[in-house]
Amino acid sequence: MSKTYRIDLDHQQQLVRVFYQGAIDLATAAAMTTDARELANQHGYQLLYDLRNARLAASLTAVGEFPANYVSMVTASYPDLASANLISPEDNLDYWQFYGRACQTAGVVWQAFFTEEEALQWLHQQRQK
Repeated sequence: MSKTYRIDLDHQQQLVRVFYQGAIDLATAAAMTTDARELANQHGYQLLYDLRNARLAASLTAVGEFPANYVSMVTASYPDLASANLISPEDNLDYWQFYGRACQTAGVVWQAFFTEEEALQWLHQQRQK
């Protein structure tokens, strides 16, 4: 089975870049998160998910449970690595806001942005902490 996402290492920016298009279900999100976080943990890099051409295809309950059930389990020895999501203003913003609160509750350093410039600036600030 082929992957529906692509993960690239950006050594210059010290980032793991994740690209996804289409509807994101929980199984794909879990696999993508695990692959990306493991690579980020290996290099000590932060994560930039480009989900501007993706759409959440999960219930609000599943979205809210995802950070505690999946993300926090794969943070390994680098729980402070920040993760920024590039999202589309046409996506379900209420779901993303809910996901953000769930990340905060689970101790996951996460933020959503509409532009890559803003996301990179925020990730740089997180690296300085």
